[in-house]
Amino acid sequence: MPHSRVIRVLVADDHAVVRSGIVGILNAQADIKVVSDANNGADAVEMFQAHKPDVALIDLQMPVLDGFQVVEQIKSKHPEALLIILTTYDTDDDIERSL
Repeated sequence: MPHSRVIRVLVADDHAVVRSGIVGILNAQADIKVVSDANNGADAVEMFQAHKPDVALIDLQMPVLDGFQVVEQIKSKHPEALLIILTTYDTDDDIERSL
């Protein structure tokens, strides 16, 4: 039987219900494990540093640090980091800034 690698994930979203739902869906997958979750941007940066996840799901609109600031801070220390932006905002400015 081949050994599959478990993908370690950080989830950052300030809405507890959304965060909990995402964590539940991801943890239900055999090859995904949420190693940490954060309810604000500063905690997301701290949790990324502490847990070094394979990928982080980051909400754009969070307190303390917004998602853009989180990406900037994580990428400045971990340029290889794989980050996915979660947002309900669809303005061109938000999309371009995220990229």
